[in-house]
Amino acid sequence: MSWPAVKRLFTHEEFLAYCIERKDNMTWEPDKIVIHNTAAPNLAQYAKSGGIKRMESLEGYYKGKGWSGGPHLFVAPEGIYVFNPITARGVHSPSWNSSGFGIEMIGDYDRDAFDSGNGLKVQNHSIEAAAILAFVFGIQTADIKFHKEDPKTTHACPGKKVLKAPLVAKIKARKIELMDAAEVWGKNVHDT
Repeated sequence: MSWPAVKRLFTHEEFLAYCIERKDNMTWEPDKIVIHNTAAPNLAQYAKSGGIKRMESLEGYYKGKGWSGGPHLFVAPEGIYVFNPITARGVHSPSWNSSGFGIEMIGDYDRDAFDSGNGLKVQNHSIEAAAILAFVFGIQTADIKFHKEDPKTTHACPGKKVLKAPLVAKIKARKIELMDAAEVWGKNVHDT
């Protein structure tokens, strides 16, 4: 990726269209999705200075580390932010930068609630984002990883309140809904 980051907020429908429009312009071949949490900012910190201002701050943070990019998405209570262009590999997990989309969920899910309030909003947007990526790019839900599963990492990310099996089950159910809807539309995104 070359800076600057995208830093654009999408609704679910807009993100689906964004992915479909770019799927034939990929410069890499992602085969997994890696789920993270920011820890900092947590949800309370984000509420004070979220949105584009926070995305600009995060861009400065990653540039300051000398990284060539960052995670593909930041998922916030208000929706899905594309950060690193999805057409290019990101920087988010040592073992999987070259093969996985990185989704950062805003919040510290060792402490923040994940099943209520803004945590639940982040969860719901994350489910949608991951399901769209899996649907459009043909990624199996069995290939969804948590950052803490990366053998080159010591982080407990995405936090102890984020349970993998229930989250992946929700992503899989939503991916199936997207596949069923595509059949009704008579359109296969993999044939576009």
